[in-house]
Amino acid sequence: MSFKLGNIDVNKIYIGNSEMNKAYLGTTEIFGGNVTPSPSSNLVLNGTFDNSDNISLAGNWSIVSGKLAYDNAGISQCNLDLSSNLVNGNSYTLTFDLDVVGNGKYGLFTEDTTIDDLEVQGAGLKSYTFTYEGTDTSTIGIRGFVDNEYTIDNVVLIQN
Repeated sequence: MSFKLGNIDVNKIYIGNSEMNKAYLGTTEIFGGNVTPSPSSNLVLNGTFDNSDNISLAGNWSIVSGKLAYDNAGISQCNLDLSSNLVNGNSYTLTFDLDVVGNGKYGLFTEDTTIDDLEVQGAGLKSYTFTYEGTDTSTIGIRGFVDNEYTIDNVVLIQN
């Protein structure tokens, strides 16, 4: 788990030479294994994939063991519903956990705008900051490409 301090991703916290597994702000855990984004900050309505609510699955996408799964047999996409519209000109950061079974490519997009087509660069926490340019939309999508297999979980989209 990580958090941002200004524009810096913080992935580890140390006190002296000891690495801390958790950090608190008052009584709220802000770093560690049990941190979930507050509903008011995360625009994705079901980024933990507890069920298929607020998700449009197509083609080779499915929900498996509480994760969004893509199974490598062709280009298809899924859309994740947002709690409010992306607005033209605003900056956003999208993060998610990626578990890669094979190599390949995936894309991030909205109804009329490709955010990025990305080569899979190994498993782990992925973070993308972008300025949205397009018409206001209430979904963000992930596109799977041929010869790929991976799962995605803990999707968070925040406006910067």
